[in-house]
Order: sequence, then C-alpha cells, then structure tokens
Amino acid sequence: MVHDTFDHTSQLRLLEKRFGVPVPNLSAWRRSVTGDMTSTFNFAVPPDGSAPFLDHPALKAVPQQVQCVPDTVATLAKVTPPYRVPFPQLMPTQETTPARGIPSGPC
Repeated sequence: MVHDTFDHTSQLRLLEKRFGVPVPNLSAWRRSVTGDMTSTFNFAVPPDGSAPFLDHPALKAVPQQVQCVPDTVATLAKVTPPYRVPFPQLMPTQETTPARGIPSGPC
C-alpha cells in the first residue's frame, strides 16, 4: 500500500526517474508535493510469470451467480416503469429575471 500523493505529472516523473528522460516543465513545488510512482513498484524483484492460483472456494460460486444475472435484469424490467419521453421535446430556455452585474476588473 502506498500513501504518497500522485497527480497527472507523476507518470512523467516515473519516466524521468526510471528511464532518465528529462521533464523540464515541472516546477520545484510540484516535485516536492507529488510522488514519482517508483514507490508503487518493486524493480528489484523480477515479475512472476506463472499463472495465478484460481482454485479458491469463493470462485466456485461465480458460474451460479452469472446464471442469476439475466433473471435479475428481467425482473427489474418488469417492475420498473418505462421512462416517458416528454412531448414535444424542447430545449430548456434561459431565465429572463433581472440580475445584478458581476464586478470585474480592478474597479
């Protein structure tokens, strides 16, 4: 589990740290606040290419649960009334009530 703060620039920082690709457009503040995602990976251990162990008791019930899904959808379709499309279909209109102007600029 990782408790670092990441944002959209963390992927760039990961590429920078892992592969040496410079990312000059990141500020010092952003570098100090967000992580570079290297803490989420363990590069010291090679990846395990073996097939995952899927013989778990909870997974044996999955085929039975899949059979229930169509029945549930059919039941909901019978219980839920269809959406009534309003007629005639019109675009919403802008309100025309008077309003105060919003101050803008240095004034």
